[in-house]
Amino acid sequence: MIDEKRNDKDHNVSEKQVKSLAAKAFLSIGNLLLDGSKTKDAISAFDQAIDLQPEYFSAFYDRANAKSVLGQYEAQIADLDEVLRLKPEYTHIYILRSIANFRLERYETVIADLDKISQHKLDESIIYIAYFLRGNAYMALGKYECAVTEYDDLLQLVIDETLIYFVYYLRGYSKHRLELFNEAIADFDESLRHNPDHAQSYFRRGSAKIALEHFKDAIVDYDVGLQLKPHESDAYFERSCAKLNLLQIKAAKADLDKAIIYNSEFFCAYFLRGTINNLLNQFEFAIEDLDKGIHLYPDLAETYYIRGYAKYKLKQYEVAIADFDEVIKREPANAEAYNNRAHLKNKLEQYESAIIDCNESIRLDPDHAWPYTNRGLAKIQLGQTESALVDCDKAISLDPNFAEAYHTRGEAEKLLGKTEEAKADFQKALELAEQDGNEELIEEVKQSLQELDNTN
Repeated sequence: MIDEKRNDKDHNVSEKQVKSLAAKAFLSIGNLLLDGSKTKDAISAFDQAIDLQPEYFSAFYDRANAKSVLGQYEAQIADLDEVLRLKPEYTHIYILRSIANFRLERYETVIADLDKISQHKLDESIIYIAYFLRGNAYMALGKYECAVTEYDDLLQLVIDETLIYFVYYLRGYSKHRLELFNEAIADFDESLRHNPDHAQSYFRRGSAKIALEHFKDAIVDYDVGLQLKPHESDAYFERSCAKLNLLQIKAAKADLDKAIIYNSEFFCAYFLRGTINNLLNQFEFAIEDLDKGIHLYPDLAETYYIRGYAKYKLKQYEVAIADFDEVIKREPANAEAYNNRAHLKNKLEQYESAIIDCNESIRLDPDHAWPYTNRGLAKIQLGQTESALVDCDKAISLDPNFAEAYHTRGEAEKLLGKTEEAKADFQKALELAEQDGNEELIEEVKQSLQELDNTN
């Protein structure tokens, strides 16, 4: 009987030992599979280890790493929670959990986890990672002042020289977002001193210089950065903005061509190139660009506005009106859109409707000269000449150098038999139109003067 009891006891002990040994074996197998990039098989091995030994923290830890490789961050966090339950003194697990939460864009949770480990005595390497992650989490939340504080603390640590450039870059980026442009430039300078080949530091320094209106210096930075990373569409776009401010119109357009080559879905590049094409009187190309822009981002009223202008210049009045309809739908308080639609309706002889739009434009912005002029023109065509004269007087009082108002008032005066006044207004309109280089208006005024002379 004694021997039988001893055998039962030996049997029970050996079973526990077998499970422990088997769990360790599955853990080793899992790590070999993980090293061989057989991640799913590795996870199955870790599952077996945990089934055999449910409190096996090493298996939870290694399974968490495997799940991270597969991008299964929720499952990774669950395993890290188990590790912390079993080994609460393993504070570095908070770092791993913070990284997983960062990848899931749970930035507040990241900060909360990192705040927990700050209460413990930690290795400098862990402190470094904590400052880095917390700074990046604050930056992702738009809390740039907090991010700067984290990077300040990070720069007080003795850190790897190969990484310090990036900390300066991140702090510079945060200061840029805080509109501390000179301080941002100083940080980008430091970043480039430590790593002269960091293209993003050149690009962000260039952006800060644009904000300070140092356009030539900004272009130099973009030039260097684009030599290092020649396919950066954002950098071409930003350099085009600097060139545009220097009135280097064609060079700016060439940069936008590059931006679109490297990012065919770049709405801002299409929008700006469409605007430049309008400036260059290349209205068909402008419409093509703005069509693409509207396809990519149909909600911006300004895109329809600029396309409507291009169609107006091509005398496509009806479709131009449709674009200003879209502007007004998105921005019902856009006074200029009502005025421009009125101008187009005058072109199509829709005078009553034009007056309604002018009235609304004036209600929204009573200090703008154009809608009074457009309303005056519509009233002339409807035989309301005296009232048209009043509108033109108002327009000229608001803008004494507004050529179109003098021209329209001259037309009203001519109909009222005020020949000398009409001639004086036509001559004034011609003078102002020539100063502005408005060829279309120059021709119209010359024709009005010729007609006036013919009636005398």
